[in-house]
Order: sequence, then C-alpha cells, then structure tokens
Amino acid sequence: MIRRVGLVVNPTAGSGRGRRVGSAAARALMDAGAEAVSLSALDAVEALASVRRAVAEGQIDALVVVGGDGMVHLGIQALAETALPLGIVPVGSGNDFAASAGLPRSTDSAIEAVRAGVLAGTSTRAVDLLRVSGPGVTGGERWVAGAVSAGLDGAVNARANRLRWPRGSSRYVFAAVAEILVYRAWGYDVTVFDERGAVQLEWRSDGALVTVANAPRIGGGIAVAPSARVDDGILDVILAADVGRLTAARIFPAMLMGQHLRSAHLTATPGRTVEIAATGARDSWPAVFRDGELIGTLPVRVELCPGVLRLLG
Repeated sequence: MIRRVGLVVNPTAGSGRGRRVGSAAARALMDAGAEAVSLSALDAVEALASVRRAVAEGQIDALVVVGGDGMVHLGIQALAETALPLGIVPVGSGNDFAASAGLPRSTDSAIEAVRAGVLAGTSTRAVDLLRVSGPGVTGGERWVAGAVSAGLDGAVNARANRLRWPRGSSRYVFAAVAEILVYRAWGYDVTVFDERGAVQLEWRSDGALVTVANAPRIGGGIAVAPSARVDDGILDVILAADVGRLTAARIFPAMLMGQHLRSAHLTATPGRTVEIAATGARDSWPAVFRDGELIGTLPVRVELCPGVLRLLG
C-alpha cells in the first residue's frame, strides 16, 4: 500500500510551469488517499539528500518528481535497486526518458497515471538503468536513465540543453554546428562485453561519437539509438571514428530523423557492459555526459542493470 509519497518539484521547469504542476500533483496524491511529503529544496543536491534520507528512514512509500530529465536523474539516484516506485510528471524541455518509457507526455495524463498508481498501491513495471563508474565520475558512481556520451555527441547534447532559443529539435542543429566548429578527435579504447562477460567488440580509434544508450532518445527527441529499449536488458553502443568536420556535419542532422546508423562511418552493437578509456598523451581527459549533463571524465565502466527501477503509473 502506498500511503506516503515524496514529492520533488522543479518550479522553473517548463518555463515556470513546474510550481503549478507540482501543486496539481500534490492535490492528486491527496485525492488518492496518500500524504504528499514535500522533499523539494533550494537545489538538486539538497533535494537528493532529502530524498535519500526519507528512503533510508522509511518515511515514504514512493517518490514523484515534477520536471525534466534532470529530475528523473535525481529520482533514480535514490530509488535504484529499491522496491520504491518512481512517478514522473514531465514538465521539462526534453522529457526523453518519460517518452522512451512510454509514460504519458501531457502533464494532466501523467498526473492521472500517478494517481491511478497510488490507488492501485503497487508498481507492476520495472525498467533498466545504466550504472556508470570510474575514478573521474562525480561521486565515483552514477545511475543513468537515458544515455552516456563521451564524444562529440555528448558535447552537442550538453550545449543544446543550455540553449534557450530556438526551441525543439532546432536547438540540436544549432548546438551541432557550434560544437563541430571547435571539434577535435580523441583516441578511444572501447570494449563491449555480453551478459556472460565475453568480449563482443574491441574498438580502438580516434573517434567522433561514443554513446552507450539504455533509451533511444536524447536531446529532446533525437533518436541516437533507435533500437534501444528501457526494459530489454540490453544496452546499445554507437561509435563513429574520426570522420572530420564535414562528415560530422552530415551525420548529426541525420540523427534528427534517426537515419544516422545508415552511415558506413558508424558502428552499432548491443552488449551488457562497456569499458571506455582515452588513449594518447593529453593534458586532460574527454568529458563524460549523461543525457547532456556533465558527470565526469574518462575512463568509465558502464553496466546495464536490468529491472532495477520500478515505475509508478
């Protein structure tokens, strides 16, 4: 039975709609007979600490986040590998994980789905997450819902997330142009393992695109890994060698239509675990992004963990 539901709201999400939507979510929880326990804070670090404390002390039976993919990221850090379900009310600019998981896109429908989940009192759906670890990862280890990027693709997604104009997928085009102009290839050493630990692929090359995906979408709807599914127990690895600026300028627009994997320059393979390291003598290491947010630097180990997150609604 779900009686106490933690609620974390990003009030600035959706051009300021987050606060209003959060209030509506709280009312829906109370209508379902649950107590809405506010765990929001001044920033994400404080909010995550509040949620983790509530989980550890048994103060909540479920968690609902109101916002974009950043709020999803906060929720999964606290709930991965627990029995507590996560409800998602998408209000952000991208909402990629909610869409990838087949959750309602409209706020009203998402709130109703969460209310119905509370009334049902249980979660019947589990989804996969990526566990990212390494000496350069913030905190040593992070859970990721969507995708991990360590190449030009990650830098493009991160820049797109920072842009306030234009809206929609056009942000991605603007970001791609800006990043390609300053692009420089890194040397990568990538090893992909299957579920038995056997080597699936060894890839050593100067590279432009290095992505490990649990979900198909990044950047507000860019299908970077079209065949990825959040509940299939498989991660998808997308790689592109150093193709130069001109070819990169062709590949990234193709991502908008999910057609980039037709390029002979790209390699795609499924797996369960991936190890990514940088090669060559450099004074710094390539950055690692999760869903467009910086989480550290190489080297990293990315492991697909099946069914470690339960969804509410």
